[in-house]
Amino acid sequence: MAQRSFTIYEEPHVADVGTVQLRFVPESTSDMLLEAWRQLDMDVPGRTPTSEGDEGGRAVSAIEREHVATVGLRAFVRAFLYDEESRAAFDGTTFPSRVYVQLQRWLLEVYSGLPTGPSSGSSDTSQPATSSDDSTDSTSGAA
Repeated sequence: MAQRSFTIYEEPHVADVGTVQLRFVPESTSDMLLEAWRQLDMDVPGRTPTSEGDEGGRAVSAIEREHVATVGLRAFVRAFLYDEESRAAFDGTTFPSRVYVQLQRWLLEVYSGLPTGPSSGSSDTSQPATSSDDSTDSTSGAA
């Protein structure tokens, strides 16, 4: 008879962003991940170069697109924050746009177990056990 054990993370995943430490839920259901993804898609509708409702469909500037995308990414990341302390730290801090993108990709990797692309060279604080790199799992006892 075949038998296999599966790890269920019980400790939050931790991301250190500058001097801010963010704690994320240990596990995410597919419903939670899909809902956050759908909300991101709604916050950044179509991600097209023109803005609906503007007279003549004027081109949206790169800065406007980045702002809309950043708002959506903030909401995506916030959906997985573990506790009030992390939510307060996250809401009270503004990060560069690239950090929100990196957090989103990291969360997708953590919760799906699948890599989302080449590493940016950033140091990850926590990796799921299925990670393709050989870094140690720092989820405090989740083995």
